[in-house]
Amino acid sequence: MDSEKLSKQYIEDYNQLVDKYKNSEIKKVVAGINEAIHTGDKQKVEECYLKIQTWNFDVADLENRRVALNAQFRHLHLPSVQMFTIIYDGIVKYWKFNTDIE
Repeated sequence: MDSEKLSKQYIEDYNQLVDKYKNSEIKKVVAGINEAIHTGDKQKVEECYLKIQTWNFDVADLENRRVALNAQFRHLHLPSVQMFTIIYDGIVKYWKFNTDIE
């Protein structure tokens, strides 16, 4: 495949992830895991954690594709999806998106 087709497919997948972020329940899942940790609801923590793992896997998969494309085709400057990764902030002890400000 040529770089134009590959970059177009990446951008389509990137836009789908952005739409999924805006329109899905993933923000509620992040809020839910923090609340469940605070209240000690282990079952809810586990449910939310599995959803977060699935989400992060999808984000990492797309980010790995971006890195591979940018390495193979140096003229491409594809946008990163790392900002959509959900991380645990050990300092303030809660889950958040990679770009959330305290």
